[in-house]
Amino acid sequence: MAQHSVTTVNRVSPVRRIIIYFFLTTVGAMMAIPFCWMIVTSLKTRDQAFRPTWVPRKNYVSYHNELFEVGKINPVTGKPGLYRVKILHGSRQGEIVDVSTNEITQSPISDKMYSVELENQLGKKSVYDVHLLEKIEPMTYRVEFTDPDYNDRAMQLEVVESDIESKFSPEWGNFKRAIKVSGVFVRSYVNTVVVAVLITLGQVFTCSLAAYAFARLNFRGRDGLFMGYLATMMIPAAVTLVPVFIVLKAMPDILNMIFHTRLFSSSLWIQFSSSAARFYAGKPLGLDSYFALIVPGCFSAYGTFLLRQFFMSLPVDLEDAAKIDGCSLFRIYTNVILPLSKPALATLSIMTFMSAWRSFLWPLVVTSTPTMQTLPVMLQSFMGVTSSQWELLMACNLMVMAPLIAVFLFGQRFFIEGIQLGAVKG
Repeated sequence: MAQHSVTTVNRVSPVRRIIIYFFLTTVGAMMAIPFCWMIVTSLKTRDQAFRPTWVPRKNYVSYHNELFEVGKINPVTGKPGLYRVKILHGSRQGEIVDVSTNEITQSPISDKMYSVELENQLGKKSVYDVHLLEKIEPMTYRVEFTDPDYNDRAMQLEVVESDIESKFSPEWGNFKRAIKVSGVFVRSYVNTVVVAVLITLGQVFTCSLAAYAFARLNFRGRDGLFMGYLATMMIPAAVTLVPVFIVLKAMPDILNMIFHTRLFSSSLWIQFSSSAARFYAGKPLGLDSYFALIVPGCFSAYGTFLLRQFFMSLPVDLEDAAKIDGCSLFRIYTNVILPLSKPALATLSIMTFMSAWRSFLWPLVVTSTPTMQTLPVMLQSFMGVTSSQWELLMACNLMVMAPLIAVFLFGQRFFIEGIQLGAVKG
């Protein structure tokens, strides 16, 4: 008798699916809201940056058939608006009365409830919670603006609330002002690009070589050396910061003494032509140099572990065939291993680039001149002692994050494949 195998499919119940989608939507919103708020703040003015509004707006008034941006808006004393309200409780519950705008206050119970002080049946004043029904007479405001036709002459005008027009008006000039205020934004951008790209290339090269040696070469003490290398991942970066700093600081003096020269502690300048300005390029070695910013980040135990695990999953028969064809170990590494390891290499490249791009502590420690600083360190210039230029800071943050988003979107397919290396056995 033939036996039929029944395959059961686990179906998620609708209630459970709704709960999962609600949870994922909530988590996604919590992660997206700060980013959206940064974009909105970067498009606001200095005054609007402190207002809890999601849409950057500006107020305009019409004067001689032209719209002018309003600077200040002040209520005119003696000309309050008039509201018709309905009393919600007390001896006068349900009564409809007309009160002025000055008499209405926000209720501490709810943001949508208002309070007003009125006389009760005994002639004493009491506070009643009221509901706004309609506006009978609009509030009068005194607005200030400048007229460019008269050399930006300050103008004042009394208008009612309906004459003030609010429009969506993003402040695109914040990005230009942010670049101008920082002074070294372009140079810091170039420094960050150079440092992040070179660290990524260096780490991919060194990690792939070390991973190939630990995965395919048989030598005495290989496993012990690999475990010792992995053990360095448990050492916090703050512990090695001071020793590496001391080594870099002493390196130029030691090399100058050995080679009887001052080259290693001198300043480097770049000049493309005799009439062009010179650009400070730091020092050859030691602190305040590209060497200090790049070389310590070119080695990673995690990157070596990641690539080693992927290299061990590759078929050994491909390497045996290459050896039969006369390929050397380095030829096998370049022509066989690396082409088959694109997902792992892309994953390591994306993670390394993002880490190097947003690195703050190490560039802050090893650089001393503004022209050698990277973008995360440069952003400190917008943080003042008494006040901060939040709209310019958010504009700079948006420009700093743009390359990270572009790199992730470009390598997203490889990144997803890379993080699933051990998920499927093949």
